[in-house]
Amino acid sequence: MRKRPGWTLFITMIKIGLLGFGGDSTMIPMLEDEFVRRQKWFSEEEMVSMVALSHVVPGPTAINRSILIGHRISGTKGALIAVAGTILPSVVIMTAVTLVYQALSENPYVAATLRGIRAAVVGLLVSVLLRFAKPFSRDIAAITVFAAAFAASLMFPTGSIFIILAAALIGVVAGIWRIKRTPPNNEV
Repeated sequence: MRKRPGWTLFITMIKIGLLGFGGDSTMIPMLEDEFVRRQKWFSEEEMVSMVALSHVVPGPTAINRSILIGHRISGTKGALIAVAGTILPSVVIMTAVTLVYQALSENPYVAATLRGIRAAVVGLLVSVLLRFAKPFSRDIAAITVFAAAFAASLMFPTGSIFIILAAALIGVVAGIWRIKRTPPNNEV
């Protein structure tokens, strides 16, 4: 992959960080749109893999994902640039919001605005689910893992690391099983 200029990465991450209201998951459709469709820096599969990997390690997933994206684009420098671009809008906005929140927290217009934002976030999360599920729509094993992970997350809300590790183990076993089932290619 050709290295990309740091300034473009920084501005792109600022834009996504600035518009990513509602948290980490609301940024995913924007990341996909920007890096897969517009910039064409990654394939859809690469983006899905980076999103998945960012959830496997401890820490804020938006930061983890920024590190992965930035590093793939421009090494360690790119990782630092991507993280800076991701967090800068939040730092500035949260500093300003913190200064005025107490005065506005009881305002009914502010409360109504926040309810609307929460509803939109749910819609964005559903859109992420549908986009990311598309590559697995014909894979019975992946659909089964999805359903099991979904059910487990409802039953054990704090057990996400165990759910991810179990899904990884199932993925390895299913991959080995598929490899053993596929006849060897005898073409030379």
